[in-house]
Amino acid sequence: GDPKAGLFRAAKPANVSGHLTQPAQVARFLKHPAFVQRYFAELQRQADTVFSEDQFSAFVEHVLGGLADESEIQRLKSFAAARREFILSEIPEALTLSTALPVKLGLRISETPWVALEGRANALATSSVTVNGIPAVWSAWKARWTADAVALQPGLNHLSVRAFDASHAELDHLEFTVWHETGAHQSVNANITTDTVLSAADGPWFFPGKTIVQKKAALSIEAGTMVYFGEGAQLEVRGRLTISGDPDRQATLTTPPGTSHRWNGIRWIDSTQPNRLAHVNISSVASDTAAVQAESSRLELSNVAFRDLLGTAIEFSNSALVTSDCSFEAASIEAGTAVPIVTGSGLAGDDHVVFRGNHFHATDRAAPVFVFAGQGQL
Repeated sequence: GDPKAGLFRAAKPANVSGHLTQPAQVARFLKHPAFVQRYFAELQRQADTVFSEDQFSAFVEHVLGGLADESEIQRLKSFAAARREFILSEIPEALTLSTALPVKLGLRISETPWVALEGRANALATSSVTVNGIPAVWSAWKARWTADAVALQPGLNHLSVRAFDASHAELDHLEFTVWHETGAHQSVNANITTDTVLSAADGPWFFPGKTIVQKKAALSIEAGTMVYFGEGAQLEVRGRLTISGDPDRQATLTTPPGTSHRWNGIRWIDSTQPNRLAHVNISSVASDTAAVQAESSRLELSNVAFRDLLGTAIEFSNSALVTSDCSFEAASIEAGTAVPIVTGSGLAGDDHVVFRGNHFHATDRAAPVFVFAGQGQL
């Protein structure tokens, strides 16, 4: 027989005595999601027990040893091993992604504003899969998900694939980036004096140098928006800044793909209005400046991912600061470099500085992760 024969052959038409069978009812039963998971679970159990290499080899030797040629015994063992390997390959455990997108500068590139994606997921437990919160097509008997037209915004698109069980508990997730580069971007005025909104659909946006959000102005950046910064560029906030990403459509602040320069982060100065950054990726900030600087200001950071850090992520003084569920990932730098991830001094009156639920990736920096000087409530 063929060790790679399909697991659902009974659901396919077959020629029996000159008649072609039409097993539609059998197919509906065999491929029903409720049955498929039990079927896969039983195949997994047998592969791990009676058809494992040790147990099956011992069984064959016990039954055929001394009765059959050694070549026949080895043929049976080889067939069983190949069949077991194939069956296990049809019962994936991890969430995966496959795409035909070409790679440029280490990024997947799409010339169109949509992309087709597919992959596999845990065959024993998955009931649904989403891409950026939108349901993908899930085939339980193929243990495969497909998304034929995932919409892309101009610039870098951070996509999130999540697998869920029958109770909608998350089983696994993966994230990846697709670059849809149209060659165009919108430059931002260096002096923002009125309320301004940067949307994902109208981007990507480009800050060529220093941009100041003036005292009576507010800058709002919507979910999924891509914001690029030129060399040495900085966003200074004296008014108000709100970045409203969400788990499946994060906003991104970085330098343009294919460039090697770095920018100088965001700096709040005397901004007493409530500033909030939620579900934001911040990367490629220069080593001699903090990615986020708050001076006599009010700031909340929620689910902000600081990546590729050469310097400090957060620097604050005499400010009210709440940092929750953020992640801090330092870049590889010269061993022994004494640069803390967070540094601060002083507080804003009776307000608190709060850090909760954050994740600090391992680092070889020769400095404490957190350095605070001053008095007050921390």
